[in-house]
Amino acid sequence: MELLIVALFALCIGSFLNVVIYRLPKSLNIALPASHCPSCKKRLRFWHNIPVVSFLLLKGHCFTCKKPISWRYPLIEILTVILSIIALIQIGWQILLLPVLILTYALIALTFIDIDEQILPDIITIPLLGLGLALNSFGFFTSPVEAIWGMLIGFSSLYLIDGLYYLIRKRHGIGMGDFKLLAALGAWLGASALVPVILIASLLGILCAIILMVFKRLKYDTPIPFGPFLAIAAWGYLICM
Repeated sequence: MELLIVALFALCIGSFLNVVIYRLPKSLNIALPASHCPSCKKRLRFWHNIPVVSFLLLKGHCFTCKKPISWRYPLIEILTVILSIIALIQIGWQILLLPVLILTYALIALTFIDIDEQILPDIITIPLLGLGLALNSFGFFTSPVEAIWGMLIGFSSLYLIDGLYYLIRKRHGIGMGDFKLLAALGAWLGASALVPVILIASLLGILCAIILMVFKRLKYDTPIPFGPFLAIAAWGYLICM
């Protein structure tokens, strides 16, 4: 029963995350107008907007104009369900599951926004940082002292790395959003988590860049967003801690 509840809840959240990922970087209201086709602008009826199911029933096309619907929509919904179920299995049906799911959903939104726009919006990262400190003031994931040091070291470490990169290359290599995201992750997971998170994120970023260059999808020296790799590394650390 718990598995079904989490899965259905996650499907709804995944549908909402699609709206956030599309509208938030464009400074659009995430509540209004109601969901509509981005091509013909026709409002979607309730049965056009059932997570995953509607995509399958409509065969990946808009009911009105027949234009293709991006595969990203069901992908994000399914990903949200999978990660939620993994969190439930690892953590169990307890109060700790709720903040873990909140962090999971925030990281999903940040990942795809960064992939699309190469930004990590303050409206997500700053409240995430505050929530991490608040939760750890009660020792949910780490001690209050560890959380504060995690926030400070998370921000300053990437700031210093970017400063050194700027001195050498005369340009910035890491965005300010990455500083804030790592500060938020430090506030959630503690200072001791930062070394493995940064290391794993860096290795994943290098591997991804190599693969993209091999398949000629990325030119040498073209920047790629670092936020998704931080999100993947932090979520893996969180689930395994």
